[in-house]
Amino acid sequence: MKIKLLLFTVLLGLFLNLSAYGSDFSEGTKIYESATEYDYPPFSVISEGEADGFSVDLLNTVAKEMGFIVNFKIDEWSVLREKLENGKLDVLPLVGYTEERDEVYDFTVPYIVMRGNIFVRKNSSIQSEKDLYGKEIIVMNGDNAHEYAERMEFSDNLILVPTYEEAFQRLSNGDGDAVLAQSLVGEMLINDLNLSNINAVTQLSNDGVSRIKVNLSEFEQKFCFAVQEGNTELLGLLNEGLAIVSTNGRYDELYQEWFPFLIDGGLSKEDVAKIVVLITIPIILLLLLISYISIKKEVKRKTKELKKSKNTLKSEKNKYISTLLSIGDGVIVVDKKGKIEMINEVAEKLTGWMSYEVKGLNYKKVLKLVHENKNHMVIDPIQEVMDTGVNQELNNHAIPVTKDNKKIYIEDSAAPIKNFNGSIIGVVLVFRDVTEKKRQNEEIKYLSFHDPLTGLYNRRFF
Repeated sequence: MKIKLLLFTVLLGLFLNLSAYGSDFSEGTKIYESATEYDYPPFSVISEGEADGFSVDLLNTVAKEMGFIVNFKIDEWSVLREKLENGKLDVLPLVGYTEERDEVYDFTVPYIVMRGNIFVRKNSSIQSEKDLYGKEIIVMNGDNAHEYAERMEFSDNLILVPTYEEAFQRLSNGDGDAVLAQSLVGEMLINDLNLSNINAVTQLSNDGVSRIKVNLSEFEQKFCFAVQEGNTELLGLLNEGLAIVSTNGRYDELYQEWFPFLIDGGLSKEDVAKIVVLITIPIILLLLLISYISIKKEVKRKTKELKKSKNTLKSEKNKYISTLLSIGDGVIVVDKKGKIEMINEVAEKLTGWMSYEVKGLNYKKVLKLVHENKNHMVIDPIQEVMDTGVNQELNNHAIPVTKDNKKIYIEDSAAPIKNFNGSIIGVVLVFRDVTEKKRQNEEIKYLSFHDPLTGLYNRRFF
């Protein structure tokens, strides 16, 4: 905020004095040639083959405010600075101010100020700026760090590279002892290139616990727009444009877009993602735990209800069967598979089979139903109930049920045994011996059609 306030104060006067320049560009749109280096994040980056970054966006924004256009090329920094000096370029968006460069170029007021750091491989012996003397130091050719290292006379063996990306990759691969670079650029390249073996040199803070990065003394990069020496017309437009974007909020918008991690209370997308994960995962785990406990309780409750239902059903079934077994007729109970579960004492006397002999046997092995008229097909009442679920009333069937195959005449009925869901779980067959009844009926029929003295057919018969 102090930097922006200073920028506004300085440029306000320039804005009032240079407002007359606007009339010179009212007749047409002026096009200026610019360029940016390959990799100096987040100030200068390449996005889909085009120049991009904070400094590029800022220059384009200033150009739009002032009514001119900027064409961007991409090349190495050492080439770009020479082209600007020779007039082959009109303006460069990212140039750190130094007294040496001020003799070659003209600079706008600084739009941002950054500090330099020392970057080394982990477990390096370099712990401070004084440890740099006599070491192999990697710097970008022509950068402020290059000029600073020569001015401080750290080493006679500087390793010059065209980009900082190459500088950090070479340091990671074991070349050189350290890289001198602007702090933010270095941190972003370490992250983007996933260089886990490199970090900035740090020292204990005053609290004796936390650590802070070691800033290079007298290495303060004041980033400006730079034009060819003597191009006061373009320099005036650029300073005026910087004043405008600083006051209308566009500078703040670009700053928030490219430096969200430097804004107090600001969060990067990665930070937001981490926070979301840290909050969401515990909530999901808690919900899963609650769901698991709830399901477990529900299963336990359902099991208890089912068990109770089963016991109730069994009790009701036993009560029902006990009632049947206590009647004076023969009773046989079979399950849904046709196996005999029990018979009562009357059924034992009628069939000659004891309950312990038939329990678990298929009822068809015990009850071999045969119609009294051999020309008629017998209907199996138990099977009919299982197939239809309807009560069956079938009278006067001969049943060879005794062990000696003696036939008896019976009257029978069959009914389904159902559970609470209405499904058939068994059948109960109730029958009685009607042999004497049938004999009496036959005798009555005989007397109805025969003379009791002679035995001949009577008039009723004819």
